[in-house]
Amino acid sequence: MVVGSNTALKGVKATATAFTEKGGENQIPSTAVLVRYGLPTSNAAMEANGPRTHPGLVKCDALDEVAPAELPVNSPYLQMPWQEIPKLQGAVMSVW
Repeated sequence: MVVGSNTALKGVKATATAFTEKGGENQIPSTAVLVRYGLPTSNAAMEANGPRTHPGLVKCDALDEVAPAELPVNSPYLQMPWQEIPKLQGAVMSVW
C-alpha cells in the first residue's frame, strides 16, 4: 500500500488483522503478519546505484518495523533528460 499527502506525513501506523479465506475455513492470524514501512534512502546510497538514479528522485529502498515520526514533502519536480515531469509536490511512504 502507498500512503501519500501534499503535506508532510505524520503518525503513520498500519495494523494487520487476520487474513480469512472466503468461506472462513482457513486463516492466517494477525500474529503471523509483519508490517514494514518504506524509508527514503540517502542521496549517497542513490548515487552509488549509477545511471538508474535521477536528480530529485527519492527511493524507498530500506524497510523498518517503525514508520518515521515525520516524512517531509519531497522535491517539487523531477528533471529528466528526456522529459520534464509536471511539478508535483508531496510526501509518499510505502507500507508492506
